[in-house]
Amino acid sequence: MLDATKLIELLGLRNASVQGHELICSCPFSENHQNGDRHPSFGIDLNTGLNHCFSCGESGTLPQLAQRVLGVSFMQAQQMVFGDLDFGEAQRIIDGTSTIAPERHLSAIECDVVGWSQQKHPYWAGRGFTEETIGHWNLGYDVQVNRVVVPIYFDHMLVGWTKRRVDESVQPKWEHSSGLPRDSILFGADEVNGKNIILVEAPLSAIMLQQQGIPNAVASFGCSLSQGQADLIRARYEGVLIFYDPDKAGHEGTKRAIKMLEPFVDVWAVGQTRDDPAAMSKEENMSAISSLVPSFSY
Repeated sequence: MLDATKLIELLGLRNASVQGHELICSCPFSENHQNGDRHPSFGIDLNTGLNHCFSCGESGTLPQLAQRVLGVSFMQAQQMVFGDLDFGEAQRIIDGTSTIAPERHLSAIECDVVGWSQQKHPYWAGRGFTEETIGHWNLGYDVQVNRVVVPIYFDHMLVGWTKRRVDESVQPKWEHSSGLPRDSILFGADEVNGKNIILVEAPLSAIMLQQQGIPNAVASFGCSLSQGQADLIRARYEGVLIFYDPDKAGHEGTKRAIKMLEPFVDVWAVGQTRDDPAAMSKEENMSAISSLVPSFSY
């Protein structure tokens, strides 16, 4: 469980109290409230870090909250709330007086991701990703290998990365960091707020659905759902809408996933579509979800 006292001090939370597994406080985004949210309506789940204001609707993960409130980078925010920095050092990072180089606070892979996220590439805009989305997911570019980079987070920690080719003649299409536990995680799980999820193949499909306002999309890193991923779904969720790519492999993967999940959770499957979710418009994706599976709610 997260340290409530540390969060209150670090984030400057007002009118804060712990109620069960939640930290209740006045909304940090007081500009959204006419009365400054004198009656606390902001909750932080101390088990997951997910937070939500029941008055203004602001919500997100704990690193996202710290990033906005403290005005630091996502990586620094993550280290502050989940790492081992003491409060004094965190404050020195915020006000720019820290004598320790930023890299000293980060692991080697985190330093790489920070560097890649600062490199821009037209691939992202060409695929329809907005600047806000690029920043939110720390999407970047590795100039040394000419691949765009998607950092992989799970349970609020950076666990690896995946890189996609920008030259379509290059093989393989995707490269993954060594030791990435693809068989036991779901990309985008930290963004889920509910008991129903949309399961897609690729991280970019999950990101695009989220950008289009279709929440709770997670990716299984391909169309072969592993037993570890199935166990994770069974433990955390009640319903799954499978939205794999409309090719032979996707259809076969959908059948296998249904067999693995159906005895334990409610399962729906999107039928034939013209393309993968990342390549379709918001209207096409919403139509595929709502008209083919009208009983699914996310």
